Amino acid sequence: MTTHEIGAMVFAHPASRTKNLFIVCDRRKSWKDFHEIGREIRAEAKDISVHIVPGGFDSAAIPPQVWAHPALTVSFVRDGFVPKRGKCFFSRAISKTEQYRRFLAAGLPSPRTAVFRFGTVYDPAEWGEFVVLKPADLGQTSDKDNVRLLRTGHLNGLDTAGFSGLGFAPATTLLIQTFIDTGPFPQHYRILTLFGEPLYAQHKVMHHKRVDLTAPDEDIAQAVVADGVGQSTRSFGDYPDVLAFARKVAEVFAEVPLLGMDVMKAAASGELSVLEVNAGGNTWHFSSPASAYWRQAHPEYLKAMKEQFGAFKAAARALIRQTRNHAC
Repeated sequence: MTTHEIGAMVFAHPASRTKNLFIVCDRRKSWKDFHEIGREIRAEAKDISVHIVPGGFDSAAIPPQVWAHPALTVSFVRDGFVPKRGKCFFSRAISKTEQYRRFLAAGLPSPRTAVFRFGTVYDPAEWGEFVVLKPADLGQTSDKDNVRLLRTGHLNGLDTAGFSGLGFAPATTLLIQTFIDTGPFPQHYRILTLFGEPLYAQHKVMHHKRVDLTAPDEDIAQAVVADGVGQSTRSFGDYPDVLAFARKVAEVFAEVPLLGMDVMKAAASGELSVLEVNAGGNTWHFSSPASAYWRQAHPEYLKAMKEQFGAFKAAARALIRQTRNHAC
């Protein structure tokens, strides 16, 4: 076996290994995690050589004999690595409206969604008694203070002065969505999948009750209706219906490796709906900066994330399957 070391990377291709898997990740964030997953793959799949590379790495620096074998590239970062051969799967941001179109085309339940147009009359018969307003910008939806619940009739009756009182920045493009009532304490499921393989599933329940739906319009419009950092309880249990639903959702975005999907369960009917899939690759919360606060404050969460389904072994299984099916 010939081994080539480039920085912290080792490129090796023993004769028994006939396929290459290139995992592209961030040196500063998930590097250690994917090296651990790479060791799992090497132990389980004698036919696969695993190469962990940082985004933007020059594929010309990889020994030519490596490229003699079929390859698959799976990228979790935006900075490009351009392989000399093989198929690529990469994380990419997908707009909420495109996601909704794909949910509809696949027949997956999802709250009715559209870009909000001021002056448009929204029919409660189509949108329901309540709607949610939130920014369309993917970077702003993580700020839960930007989410507003309104009676549909109240929204239709707002003038520009009343609308500005909702707290949205001027010229913000907003989405309007049908409200799904998950119960007096708002809750949802976050499922992280890698090529459809669930890595963990957490149930998040807000600490405080949502606003009384019989309250005055103004009180409802100013209430917090989505959970922020430290505002919810997380649990990791056995949710077979949610996991089965998540696998169906993942099939619709088969070209994207990592999905952090949010699923809601209606309190009255128990029907599951997918809210969004978070496909940009920033949902690797085993080591992401976005989750650093609660990993430090609640180390039991990280332990549960890793142990619930054996996350890194599950990731290895998914990557082995994908490599064997798609390396070329």
